[in-house]
Amino acid sequence: MKTLLKSDSSTYVPGQSIGFAVSPGAAAQVQVADGKGILKRTGFDGTWAKFILTPHSPLVRIFAKAAGFEASELVVRAVADFSVMPNSLFESLAIAQNLETMPCAFPNRLGPRARKCIDLSGKWAISPDPDDKGESLGFHSMDIDDSSWKRLNVPGNYGRQDPALKNVFYPVWYRRRFTMDKLDPNQRAYLLFHGIDYFAKVYLNSNTLDNAGEHEGYFNPFSFDVTNKLRPGENVLSVRVQNPWDYAMESAQKHGYLPACEKIWIKGILNYHDTRPGSINLGAKEAQSLGTGGIVQPVEMIITGEVSIEWLRIRPLVADDFSKGKLVIGAYLFNHTMKTMDVTLAIRLSGVGFEHFSQKALRLSVPPGPWSANVVLEVPSPRLWWPASHPELGKPSLYKLQVEVHGHDRIMDQASEKIGFRKIELKKHGRAMVWKVNGKRMFIRGANLIPTIYIAESGHSLHQRLLQSVIESNLDGIIVLDHLQPRSFYRLCDEMGILVFQEFTLVWEYSVANHKRACGDPGLTNNMSVMKRMLAEALLLYESHPSILWWSLHDEPFFTFNVPLDTGRKVPDIIFDSTDQMPILMDGTGNKELDQELYETAVSIERSRPIQKTGNEGTESTVYYGWYNGSYTDIFGAKFPLPIEYGAQAVPFKAEEFILEHGAKMWPVTNDDAARAWMYRCLQLPYLSARIGRTSDYSCFGDWAFASQMYQALVLKYNIEYLRARRYAPTGSSHYFLLNSYWPSVTWATMDDDGRSMPGYRWAATANQPILAFVPHRHAVMNPKVADDIPVLLINDLHREIKDALLIYTVKEKSSGFLLRSDPSSFAEGFKDLFWNPKSLKNEIIVLGGGFEDRRQVFKGKLELDIEPDSIRQVCRLNMRNGKSDLQSPMYVHIDLDVLDAAGNLLSHNWHDFLIINDENEFLHNEPGISPIPRFDLDIESTPGGEIELQRRFGAPISRAASPGENSLVHFSGLEPGVYAVKTPDVSWEVTVDRSKKIIMPASKSK
Repeated sequence: MKTLLKSDSSTYVPGQSIGFAVSPGAAAQVQVADGKGILKRTGFDGTWAKFILTPHSPLVRIFAKAAGFEASELVVRAVADFSVMPNSLFESLAIAQNLETMPCAFPNRLGPRARKCIDLSGKWAISPDPDDKGESLGFHSMDIDDSSWKRLNVPGNYGRQDPALKNVFYPVWYRRRFTMDKLDPNQRAYLLFHGIDYFAKVYLNSNTLDNAGEHEGYFNPFSFDVTNKLRPGENVLSVRVQNPWDYAMESAQKHGYLPACEKIWIKGILNYHDTRPGSINLGAKEAQSLGTGGIVQPVEMIITGEVSIEWLRIRPLVADDFSKGKLVIGAYLFNHTMKTMDVTLAIRLSGVGFEHFSQKALRLSVPPGPWSANVVLEVPSPRLWWPASHPELGKPSLYKLQVEVHGHDRIMDQASEKIGFRKIELKKHGRAMVWKVNGKRMFIRGANLIPTIYIAESGHSLHQRLLQSVIESNLDGIIVLDHLQPRSFYRLCDEMGILVFQEFTLVWEYSVANHKRACGDPGLTNNMSVMKRMLAEALLLYESHPSILWWSLHDEPFFTFNVPLDTGRKVPDIIFDSTDQMPILMDGTGNKELDQELYETAVSIERSRPIQKTGNEGTESTVYYGWYNGSYTDIFGAKFPLPIEYGAQAVPFKAEEFILEHGAKMWPVTNDDAARAWMYRCLQLPYLSARIGRTSDYSCFGDWAFASQMYQALVLKYNIEYLRARRYAPTGSSHYFLLNSYWPSVTWATMDDDGRSMPGYRWAATANQPILAFVPHRHAVMNPKVADDIPVLLINDLHREIKDALLIYTVKEKSSGFLLRSDPSSFAEGFKDLFWNPKSLKNEIIVLGGGFEDRRQVFKGKLELDIEPDSIRQVCRLNMRNGKSDLQSPMYVHIDLDVLDAAGNLLSHNWHDFLIINDENEFLHNEPGISPIPRFDLDIESTPGGEIELQRRFGAPISRAASPGENSLVHFSGLEPGVYAVKTPDVSWEVTVDRSKKIIMPASKSK
């Protein structure tokens, strides 16, 4: 049989001529994958034909057909350093080759700028497609009447806007009509989607776009050249969107254990996590409920000139002595014409809020297709980017970089970014991990953060509120947990000076098998390849942000859990689809081989930050003493190099709405339906009950919620102080779990989804003060002998010396204090996971302290000292009894530790509560739960006038009214813990009662 097709290359680079030949009499067609270049010829007679390749996609197909022969096909692929998803915004970066440049004079501004951005956000027509017949029904057609379709916002998660769509896994169609003027001959038009969750197929004016218009992912932007598909006047954009059912969860559930699922779709916490709706233990349907599908980020029409800027890769570098900087810029350009274009690349760098200006211009010739130009800009004495928590070192200084492509008579395109000069190092000394920022050693104090899993709702006001709470709670930074936020979030972190530990969107186990996909390249079925491509896109998308100091590629893969696993994979060599029953745990390596390949991809792209395969490999980083493991005090003596998770769950007062919604049967928890309902809201009731007692041990919901909040506060404060005491020996950073809730749930969060803080937030903020005196105690319940000799440590995380400082220590005996008695037998309450282990739980007395009356001041002292920068040392020892030898009854001790500077300004305040007792066992026989019953007083300082009414904000209505007494003081006593609305005829506001307090009535109306 004769060969129909021959080629001189199986790979190409942009602008290269591919030669091919066909047998005599055959017809050949060259098809560029994005549909832009088609050449048909017949009767080559064995001669070579050449085709100049200018694809936006790294794939070319050559077809040939002749009488008496089967059709033949040659596939020619691009040479690329890395791969990305089809239609990715970064597709040309993967294949672009570098151009030579020549310095030239900086150009004058010529004519108007070519780049225009047309926002296509707003109301779109929406239609569900439960039978997946939208294409056959013409949902993509220009002519279909969509006037009866619902209208929803874009950006938007359709399940959040339309209750009927909150739990669907079938396609949902979007349509948008818009008008366009006729493009000039030198203009190019791109349709840019900043984010669609999760599968998408795009049509414009009834036609599919490049690579069948398909996309997969939720954070990764993608685009299409629509220059030749737009019409002057009305255009119709149609998008088929699908949030897919992850049938791996269903398979794992059928095998008897859902948490062992090897997930298919790369969505991190957006479709399976123990903080999201449904939690992880109930079932595949519950775990994937309240889906996140939709067009979740803006859609834009981008108009450019003949040569466009596809992306800027920016790497700010600083000398070892920080005396000079260097900005290395990779400008990725695309020439949309079929001829070489001579252009000038103009670069400007200016300071944001400070004086700096530099510029550079380069002349270059850009052949057709994608190319890159490397530019180096020298920056003497650069302003460094510092975290806001270290004002003694500097500010989070930013520069604005502007890049323009100049043609002969106009600016063809322009792009800009804000960047920061900073150097991040993670030094390992044995087991110890030490962070350095710009050469300065830093112990990093932080928390985990999930702004929201509904990306369309992740906007500036939410970001501003959450990041401000990060600063106010004395944190250096955050971990963005197992997902990726929009770039606007990281821009704000850059501006506010917040350090970001970024985790890629993988958590627990993932399938490395082949899977049929609803959209995308039909040849791209391997999940490992998809994860590597998405990781490459993430690293490119976020690399310019100075706030991101670290990448972890995979959170808690199974190989890090010391679970016995097979030594190799056992993945079948088939392509699974949703009708197949998948085996459980096909990857016998526990994703170890996957993570190694991800790491190799990452280090080939990202060179300015430390990268770890997983945050918990070799670091024992998930530290849940006091929740999953033993007592919270068991952390004492342990050594953790990089703890990235620790804490305990707490019930917010708002959760009482849940009881009202479902009826009194929900609390106390006495039946399986109630237990499952609470688990759906993420409450791990067996562990909470083992720590604070059963729900039936409490007389009202407020007491139970308060006990959980106080327990969480104590666990966090103790863990933070202990880990800070181990600074650099070996602990280098400390991130508690979790700062906030993002939906009405019961998790490890210290703030509810409306931003109300709980005691855990305040206690963690206290423990995270940069200057802190504290007592590193092993137990809060101690015998008299131990109480006679208590050390006090003093930490200074700042890089400045504080001379003539004063430590004031006050020891008081209290009349009483809140105590908790744990009850391991209460682990039987609630819905339990198969592998939750109650064996390490034990009976203990937990001292919570509280605002009780002073019985006597034991003693008060002060110590004058100089506090060295970046230091920790023991400064004194305390005798808490101070000579009191007769201990006939328990002694409740409260210690205040205040640090003042030489001018008398308070630098930090801390406290500790202890119970000194001869025999702890006498308390262990008491009833589980909190004692005494928490009741509080509220004093409101009011202007003279009428009555003030106090109402329960959540739960069963409770209303009290009182009139001002002497000094216009309104007094309420014996209040149950909870949130209350305070009302007068003119003012309404809200107050959380979790301790006795005095407040001043606002002068104007507020919520």
